Amino acid sequence: MAVGRVKLLQLTPLILLLIAASTSAAPLPGGFKHSGWFQFEVIVLVDARSEVLESETWPLLPKVGYPSRWRWLRDPNTAETLSAQYPDATVTQSAAGHTLIRPRPPAPPLWQAPPAVLTEGDLALIDELLELGLGNDTQNLPEPTDESADLVPAAQPDSAPLLPFEEIIPEAPASPLLALESLGMDPISTEDQLPPVSVPFAPEAPNTDLEPIIASAKPIPMPASFERLPLKQLAPGLARYRRNNEDEVVEAVSWLQGPGSDVLPILLEPAEDNAYPSVQGFVQLLPRGDTWRLGLNFWVSTSGYYLPDIFEMDAPPPSPARTTILPASDALEAPDRPQWPGRHLIHIADTIPLAENRLRYFDHPVIKVLALWRELSWYELYALGVSQRDA
Repeated sequence: MAVGRVKLLQLTPLILLLIAASTSAAPLPGGFKHSGWFQFEVIVLVDARSEVLESETWPLLPKVGYPSRWRWLRDPNTAETLSAQYPDATVTQSAAGHTLIRPRPPAPPLWQAPPAVLTEGDLALIDELLELGLGNDTQNLPEPTDESADLVPAAQPDSAPLLPFEEIIPEAPASPLLALESLGMDPISTEDQLPPVSVPFAPEAPNTDLEPIIASAKPIPMPASFERLPLKQLAPGLARYRRNNEDEVVEAVSWLQGPGSDVLPILLEPAEDNAYPSVQGFVQLLPRGDTWRLGLNFWVSTSGYYLPDIFEMDAPPPSPARTTILPASDALEAPDRPQWPGRHLIHIADTIPLAENRLRYFDHPVIKVLALWRELSWYELYALGVSQRDA
């Protein structure tokens, strides 16, 4: 029975090439570390040669399946290509990387009344009603008469016009007596008043014109999360490895994810228009303190020629569709389940720890996975955000 092995110290040719590429990389430019943004690079390789498949005894009935929630890595080039391919449709890409192609509905025809339905008098009446609705017709308003003018009270020169239900209340005449005189007391003469008190005040300062300071702040442009990017640190080593090895590259991809990102499994499968690509499966990154753990779940369909002819097993689930094309009508029919071309599966499922800037190699006779991650500096984060914004 084949079991996945994690090798750190065994220097295979692939490890030597990729470690040399990662150790020779320049240090991170700029300071301001701990931005909370991480860059991941993952390579998935498969070796399905006959001598490899016949060299092991594989489990007969592996159990495989997709999680209930997952995501694809978004590819902006795919949306542009499909928009050019379907000019009469609307192409949208969801946050989970699924692309939807929806035909644009035709414009409704302009309605025109048949000539036999409305007469010229009916049309004239409709136009008159429209004018009345807009409030523009003042020809038929009644002229003001003398009787109606008497109903409106005359405007007072020192007050606002009165409404019909208001009345004028005459002001009370001012009393000629002072308050003290009304009580039988003599008013206080100005001669008995106390002298005024002089309070010193500071000299009046001249007016100072203050000019307001206008400060503007712009947010740092953030790069896109979970968007397909080319390899960076592992690219040179992978190019040298492919020149000397026959392993098939299933996926070689990089992506960024910021603080607070979800931990949904990420499907890493060949971009083929096939329900059963050569390799199916996903990875899942789980934070563990200052590091990450990488969950692996992949399976390879084979013809099963190394098994007896009477062997049978249930077909695995097909790969979820990356693109959905909606028909012109809303009546959607459930597609038929595609036929599985294989007879047997070779499956791996494991979880491996990851350390920053240290290449991790999952070694398996058929399926091999390499992973690397690092935290971006604030300088790199700003440069990536600006480059994506100006692209």
